[in-house]
Amino acid sequence: MACTTHIFGISVQRHDWHRGFVGTDTDVTTEFDMWGRAIRNEHVVCHTRPICKVCGAVGEPVECICDKSKADSCAFRLEGMNAPGGGAV
Repeated sequence: MACTTHIFGISVQRHDWHRGFVGTDTDVTTEFDMWGRAIRNEHVVCHTRPICKVCGAVGEPVECICDKSKADSCAFRLEGMNAPGGGAV
């Protein structure tokens, strides 16, 4: 089954996308509260890329960001890191 159809001479693409895991980074920043105290924040950035289940086309990269505590329990991230080739970018 092809993802590209031709309607009245116009090519229309309809892909069945799923998120493919590329890698992850940890971003540590220091912010200051209203009293000038330094607050250290850790965020995790996951790099994903949509991949078509039918034809294998690859879309534009997508990033999601969350707190480290949430990332440590994220099923998508943990599955991607444990897969062969997963890990840090």
